[in-house]
Amino acid sequence: MKKLLTSLLALLTCFACATAVACGEEGNNSGSGSNTGSSNTGSDTGSTPDGEDELQDAVDYLEALYKDQNVETRQDYEVFPAIMGFPITWTVDVETGVTVTVTDSGKVMVDVDELLDENLTYVLTATVADGDRTVSVSFTRTVLAAPSIIPEAITEAPVEGVAYKYHVYQSTLATDLYFAGGMAATYYFSTTEDYTQAVDVYAEYVTDSTTDFYLYFVLDGVNQYLGVKVSADGAHDNIVYGTEKISTFVWNADLGTVTTHLEATKNGGGPNDFYFGNYSDKTTISCSYTSYAGGEGNNVGHLVTMVDKNSITPEKKIAESKEGLNLSKTEYIGNATAELPIARHADVTVEWACESELVSIADGVLTITAPTEETTVTLTATLTCGEVSDTKEFTLTLKPAVSIPAADSTLTIPQANELGVAVGDNVYTEGKYYVSGVVSNVDNAKYGNLYIKDADGNEFYVYGVYSADGQTRYDAMETAPVVGDTITVYGVIGNYNGSPQMKNSWMTAYTAGEGSGTETPETPTLTTPEEILNALYALADGESLTGPFTLTGKITALDSYNNPTIVVEGFEDKPVYCYKLKVTNVVGDTITVTAGSMKNYGGTYEFMDCTLVTEDSGSTDTPVETPVEGAVTISIADVAAANSWANGTCYASVTYNGVTLTTAGTAVGSWGLNTGKYYDSNKDWRVYQSESGTLTITAQEGKTIASVKITYNNKNGGVILFNETQVTSATVMTVNANSLTIGVGSSTGATNGNIQITSIEIVYAE
Repeated sequence: MKKLLTSLLALLTCFACATAVACGEEGNNSGSGSNTGSSNTGSDTGSTPDGEDELQDAVDYLEALYKDQNVETRQDYEVFPAIMGFPITWTVDVETGVTVTVTDSGKVMVDVDELLDENLTYVLTATVADGDRTVSVSFTRTVLAAPSIIPEAITEAPVEGVAYKYHVYQSTLATDLYFAGGMAATYYFSTTEDYTQAVDVYAEYVTDSTTDFYLYFVLDGVNQYLGVKVSADGAHDNIVYGTEKISTFVWNADLGTVTTHLEATKNGGGPNDFYFGNYSDKTTISCSYTSYAGGEGNNVGHLVTMVDKNSITPEKKIAESKEGLNLSKTEYIGNATAELPIARHADVTVEWACESELVSIADGVLTITAPTEETTVTLTATLTCGEVSDTKEFTLTLKPAVSIPAADSTLTIPQANELGVAVGDNVYTEGKYYVSGVVSNVDNAKYGNLYIKDADGNEFYVYGVYSADGQTRYDAMETAPVVGDTITVYGVIGNYNGSPQMKNSWMTAYTAGEGSGTETPETPTLTTPEEILNALYALADGESLTGPFTLTGKITALDSYNNPTIVVEGFEDKPVYCYKLKVTNVVGDTITVTAGSMKNYGGTYEFMDCTLVTEDSGSTDTPVETPVEGAVTISIADVAAANSWANGTCYASVTYNGVTLTTAGTAVGSWGLNTGKYYDSNKDWRVYQSESGTLTITAQEGKTIASVKITYNNKNGGVILFNETQVTSATVMTVNANSLTIGVGSSTGATNGNIQITSIEIVYAE
């Protein structure tokens, strides 16, 4: 559904890990906020171990995440499809005004009607399932009524003589702001949420120009021209208005707004372009570098015209309704029913039709009769508003009903995999089944996530193993199965996002070191650094080996939790990330680490269950460098302090000590751009490989940079790319130019590396 002017900010990136925690590594999850009337209800028809209720934990975490999210809004918003590995079904208690849809990419969207005449309060309910057991949590939410006039952002340069409002959508507060024709403070324009109190803004073109214009509003009969200038103390680039025409504007098609230019900017900085917008949670209008656009909390303002909502054309209502019309699923197994979505606008009707006799439609409900073989059909929606109509087609895949084995049956591994796929995504059987096999890999030594295989090499994933009575978790079992043991597990079968698995199984039979006539595999003895590193880097994604393993190496990077990445001398191409080993050391120190296991986790080669054996600080052996004459050292900590940088916030450009630093990148997914983010934990500024992130270092005009040395920590093997060459931390790069641009690659071959810059040293040519 089309947003009022811009999309609602995505959920914080750190929350996204919640859906992956249960099927990957253990995560650090937390939530906070006040209770806003949510409630928990649930039914428990299965067994859970004493003192262990992972489903309730997941629901509690979900409640903490969402209790204060989108309480009052007129914007669509996204919710999680799963939490800690458990699928979520979202529902609302109203038939119109709010719908829950699932996009083709699997996103779950709460679509709200932005054009309601009055506020609509509804209850949003999340039902979290663990097989046949469910727990629900509900949230009371309100869709705000639309203003009587909806702002429409202009899409091309303003026209002389036409009155506009200047509008900013404050995404942090989910609020529409309009320029009120005054100053809120020395450097900021005042705003109002009531468009009727906003001033009219006009364009006046420069004589003989078709591109450059002034912007003004009228105050007491006098034109007041908008502009940007450097403050008297030289420390600010700030908004002003007055009778003097100090700034000309141009239409910026890339940003969809108007921008202006300053040759000299704050703190002696060089030329830059500006837009009017907003940042953080402020209710004012300020000016920002155009390079900030797209960063979190930097909202671009627009000149808007006002259109009476009752005069929105039928064509536009049809287009908006068509865009928001989506099916929750397009693949059905066996007999099935599904509710069909309604149109966004109340005066748009939707008629559904299908050419197949297997599909019938009545009262907004789709009913499917199971075919005898897989069949593809076309479902057509015809949208009508007055005399205007349009159609939208959906392709449905219908599959025969699956014969579900009787509960408590014993299945082969191929049969278990087939059943897991057949029941549908994130669905589990009502009954439990027995499956036997040889343990081929232990994926998680806490919960007992592991693979078993048969004599033909077929594998089946078991998510969680408990004792035969269901009371003792894998990590507390007296005899926990390891690679080579034969086990029989008993539990529900389904799949997680398409991958078949048994969940929270009970181990009903165990034989050490024997399995289905196969020989017990020998665990190789790995002692030398070469043996350990070669074995680690030979692991496929998700594979692990049980130790212990010991390595001594130099710390080359520390992540935000002070977990180190070490490199063993002579094996610089095989860095090892030490998962959950928080150290007090610094980059450059040498440490010895023993690991209980090691794993290839998404291209990151890790030591797990780590113990720090020795700490040998290398700092005393490191010669103190004599400052180079003509050098400029920029500490990110100093930059952050001087510019009041906030933790977790993107800063795309800054000028410091005469040097301009600019980051750029392309956001990936729904959570916004992360390149350019500053973090307090290590006082670092980050650039991400997955976002094609770059950092450009520009000296003052007329100066030549002889060399640059960037000190940084990293994650996932992140490494600087300079002239297509990988450059490690604190390595001198020869430049001999006014500026240079670096990118990010990965020394491990991963695609999600990042660098965490702590300082930059620049040496100017004489």
